[in-house]
Amino acid sequence: MIILLACIAMLAMGIVMRKLANKIASSALQFSADGMDAVELKEKYGDRLCFEGGVSVQTTLPFGNPKDVQREVKELITALGKNGGYILGPSHAIQAGTPPQNIVAMFDTASSFYPF
Repeated sequence: MIILLACIAMLAMGIVMRKLANKIASSALQFSADGMDAVELKEKYGDRLCFEGGVSVQTTLPFGNPKDVQREVKELITALGKNGGYILGPSHAIQAGTPPQNIVAMFDTASSFYPF
């Protein structure tokens, strides 16, 4: 129960991460809330947390082009994929009107760039 509550709180407020991280055994964290820095979170908590999502459904996927999506996917994999513990995906539900070519670019880039 503590783990579930901690994950919900961390998702809503980045500052809570620092206070509750020592209580987390293992979980998946969607890290794109304000105040959360992916690189810092991976360095501090990457041995205890699995990171999930990250490709922006508010900017990059709906309004970017495939090159923007490729760049963001590569940045996320580079920052969070080292030594495992990262599940690439959208930061939230992909909305209607998102260009299909951007969704394809997200998955194609991940499958060709991921280090496995």
